[in-house]
Amino acid sequence: MDGRFNLIIANYMLTHVHQPAEYLAEVRRHLVDGGYLYLYNETDEDGFLERGKSMVDTFNPFHLQTFDRAPLVHTLAVNGFTTEFLMLHDGTYLCLARAAEQQVAWEPLQPAARARREAAYRKAWDISVIRMPEHARWQVADEWEAVVQRMLAAGLARVTKHGEVRLLGKHG
Repeated sequence: MDGRFNLIIANYMLTHVHQPAEYLAEVRRHLVDGGYLYLYNETDEDGFLERGKSMVDTFNPFHLQTFDRAPLVHTLAVNGFTTEFLMLHDGTYLCLARAAEQQVAWEPLQPAARARREAAYRKAWDISVIRMPEHARWQVADEWEAVVQRMLAAGLARVTKHGEVRLLGKHG
């Protein structure tokens, strides 16, 4: 890509890029001062954290990350963008970000927030594993027993009289 632009439109890109910082640096390099990046169709992690989508289906060889509002804004800020507009629509983000004069320093999650996030991801993973069809479980064979034990201990699953593991409540 040659030249510098006032606006770069990216459909479903951050979800797919292997190195988001390098991708955003390249976008910035091709924007005029104060130019805009319009992102759309960036996957919201609530699809698997809250709305019951499979984490296994969401993350695949081509989908490398998801976002929620705060991490998306922070990712952009750390990489030299100011978020001007951000909206969630049908499980994906629409975002207009302006190239900023300075980047914001990266700050890691505080330990308690990180622990909550890891627990939410672990639960979403476990639910996704339990939901896998039996013919596909070979892919998680090494984890299956530990997942079942966590789900039973959390009261999120039960074992039927036929030995099948079933999710309970809104996850089932």
